[in-house]
Amino acid sequence: MKKNIALLYGFSCFDQYARDVLGLTYTVSAILPSNARSRRVAERGGARADGQMHVVGLAWDRWVWPLDTGNTP
Repeated sequence: MKKNIALLYGFSCFDQYARDVLGLTYTVSAILPSNARSRRVAERGGARADGQMHVVGLAWDRWVWPLDTGNTP
């Protein structure tokens, strides 16, 4: 249970910084396709799969984290 609370707190702090300080509407995670644990964390945190991207010669799964900007109904 403590891990889940720490994880949610980490998401919350990161989201607030990205939105309020950097002015972003979303963030992106690059996760190796073979990394099932990181995919599960992304899914639990509210990210959605959005294709692949190529970085440093590797194909990574692209996960998009939408940030609540207060503009949604």
